[in-house]
Amino acid sequence: MPRVPLASEDERKFIVDGIQSNFRNDGRDCRSYRPLLLATDVVNTANGSCLLKLGGTIVMVGITFEFSRTSQDKPNEGRIEATVDGSGCRSLRIFGRHRRQYTKQIARSLNYILNNSKCFDLSQLCVVKGHHCWLVHVDISVLRYEGNLHDTCSFAMKAALSETKVPALKVTHDEETNEVSVDVCDDPYQFGTLDVSNLPVLITVGQISGVHTVDTSIKEDSVTLARITYGIKPSGSIVYMNKDGGGSLDALNIRSMAKVASDIGPQMNELLMKKVQLSRGKQASWGHANERLLFEDDNFV
Repeated sequence: MPRVPLASEDERKFIVDGIQSNFRNDGRDCRSYRPLLLATDVVNTANGSCLLKLGGTIVMVGITFEFSRTSQDKPNEGRIEATVDGSGCRSLRIFGRHRRQYTKQIARSLNYILNNSKCFDLSQLCVVKGHHCWLVHVDISVLRYEGNLHDTCSFAMKAALSETKVPALKVTHDEETNEVSVDVCDDPYQFGTLDVSNLPVLITVGQISGVHTVDTSIKEDSVTLARITYGIKPSGSIVYMNKDGGGSLDALNIRSMAKVASDIGPQMNELLMKKVQLSRGKQASWGHANERLLFEDDNFV
């Protein structure tokens, strides 16, 4: 994906020298992520939501449900689709006219893992087999971009889905007319949850001067030869990969990068789910209408 270089020649040399010494300009080593902070249930009009910061990259995810008909080829499954919107994010201007193409590429990666039966069970979205199902919308808005948007969006999406409240329903079957009617329960405290235990997170590994590096910043992107985004399940198995960047990679490098992603993926998944648990206790301290949420890290975990 074309990028406008944000680092001068001297800065690039400094970044590369640091990477080769396993010491990046923000103090991390090559296998470390920037601080991850999140807050869940931040949008009271959504069934599930998450505001997540990965370093300086910030995304907001909202989950909404729409009543729909099941498809003929998959009568016992619902549907789920993710969209990524970066139109309101000024920091994505470095992509120029490729901004929309970049966000669509991320959405394709997310939709692949969401619609993979080994990753997410779509039957839990079926209401009445052959009749009704849920159509789940995963809307992701990019608020600030400072590198590694693939991973940030996947972390926020999984956190939001894990805290999503599925509306409780009353299903009535009329034996005389053979019609099925479905009504949403009036009690807001009656709801179900989604099983996201097998849902992968995206781990992007870049190659900088022969060194495999994760969670690259914008300036590090300017010296990244190529990168591969992997979909890593909590078990460490790989279910998805996509290469980006103009440089070529041989089989040895691809295997090495896959090993890095397989090692880091379960660690990031465990950290993410721990923070989701901690976020539940934080919700009561700030409520739904905190205008300072974006600016105060005390509201995050």
